[in-house]
Amino acid sequence: MALEIDTKVFKSVDEIGREALDSLVDDGFFTYGWLKTLETSKPPIDLDPFYVTAYYKGELVAFTPCFRDIAGQYFQYGPEVIPYMKRALNVSNRLRLSQKNVLLCYSPWCFRTKVFFGKSVNQGELLKKLCQSIDGICKKEKILFSSFLFVSDFDQNLKLGLEYLKYYKVLFWKPMLYLDVSWHNFEDYLKALTRENRQDVRREMRRSIDNGVSIDQVTEFKVLSKTLSDLSYGNFLKYNKWAQRLEPRFFESLSNNAKDNTVVFLAKKKDDIIGFSLGERKDETLDMFVFGLNYKALEKNDYTYFGLVYYAPISWAIQSGLRKIYYRWGSEEAKYARGCKPELLYSFVKCHNKLVNSQIGNYLKIKKSSSSFNNT
Repeated sequence: MALEIDTKVFKSVDEIGREALDSLVDDGFFTYGWLKTLETSKPPIDLDPFYVTAYYKGELVAFTPCFRDIAGQYFQYGPEVIPYMKRALNVSNRLRLSQKNVLLCYSPWCFRTKVFFGKSVNQGELLKKLCQSIDGICKKEKILFSSFLFVSDFDQNLKLGLEYLKYYKVLFWKPMLYLDVSWHNFEDYLKALTRENRQDVRREMRRSIDNGVSIDQVTEFKVLSKTLSDLSYGNFLKYNKWAQRLEPRFFESLSNNAKDNTVVFLAKKKDDIIGFSLGERKDETLDMFVFGLNYKALEKNDYTYFGLVYYAPISWAIQSGLRKIYYRWGSEEAKYARGCKPELLYSFVKCHNKLVNSQIGNYLKIKKSSSSFNNT
């Protein structure tokens, strides 16, 4: 006997509610507070949400956020599953056959795609219902492609479920890096490193203290919104000339809506704020999201970056009973040296034109065979 699952698609997270959503999700980037922040703060990427939900006997039992990809995130990260995919979508859009935007099933600025399930209902049945709703969105909105962009290799049920539902799987070009937090204290963490890396960490921490740098976790960061905005923008500009600013209103909204899930570390030198790092936390996981430094105030051997991104968060995570820290891409060598491990990602893609979708598998097989041949 089929369960009476009721699926609904909402445009505002308020229609789901904080209590219902936060009791289901286990990731800071999928909480009510984070999604509400994105809705209210007007971040530098355009957002058009479709919150796909399933209810059983009136209780929220499944959830995945989807966004119309107005900002072009798919073509920054995702695979071209047909030749000249972006060009084809632009032509199709000009002919008014479809939109040029992909529907992304993810949470913005989170490099993980997740579907959340309650414990009392069959996950396979729920995923099928959610994907039927996604099909319906794409049909109504004339969206040609949907994609679960960053599915973890550890999420076996989601991987198998999406393949069963005719999504094509493509190995993502870069893994995520994470740190398993399995130590009783920071000294135990140091002992787990190689002798050379352990010596480097001790030296960096010692010199940072000698140069007058202090790092503390702060709970009230709303009054620092402009400072955090300026520092993060300066850091973005240093490595990307097309950087977009996280405006002060973003940090203000984050404080208003997600303060309990937001962890901020502040670096000072002679009472002046010279840097910060900020992560989103839910249950036993912390995701280090954004970082900023006043490079003009730093000396060569301050090592403030390492303290803000690694040592302070790791020490805090151990004390707080967390089990995992996720990191952004970049500086992979430094992350591996400090104990991080890779987590493979997969992109799952479906074309909502049946004829095109039937040919994607053949194209991907040819592309894979060609790549294997060129590597021999």
